[in-house]
Amino acid sequence: MIPPAPAHPAIAVAFALLAAVCGWLATGLGARDVRLWRLAAAALAALAIDQGFGVLEQLTAAARASAVEGGWYEGRRLFQRWLVLGIGSAGLVAFGLWLRRRRPFSIDSAAALAGVLFLVCLALARASSQHRVDAFLAAPAAFGLRWRAVLELLGIAAVGFAAAVAASSRRRRPR
Repeated sequence: MIPPAPAHPAIAVAFALLAAVCGWLATGLGARDVRLWRLAAAALAALAIDQGFGVLEQLTAAARASAVEGGWYEGRRLFQRWLVLGIGSAGLVAFGLWLRRRRPFSIDSAAALAGVLFLVCLALARASSQHRVDAFLAAPAAFGLRWRAVLELLGIAAVGFAAAVAASSRRRRPR
């Protein structure tokens, strides 16, 4: 098994700060998509906690121990493959259903949801402990960062962009 790439502390801080911004966007007069921003705040806070304490890694270790004890550890690869495919599919379906339900939708809301779903799906896929996923995420990408950090930063950037657009449109609206 490839050891998980250590999280950069700045990523945990970025998750936490972005969660605070999303929480702020969900409050006050004139707030739009309140449920979406609350969901984003909760998901990002959970990801910040996971980055800081390795909660998903601990759950993965517990699942691995259970698989060994239950005698199905050797046959886990098929389960892991379907789990990763299911996680990605669930994220795409959730995004598609939200877009369909929220017509017309704003770009900031769509970007926020896409970024949060991407980050949550990435964390869950990483926790599945699929060897190929682990190998890819641990591989060097650019500027001394591993793919895990690059992908997390892209998700954070999407939510950050959405939060900036939402905050600027909120300031322009009359109260």
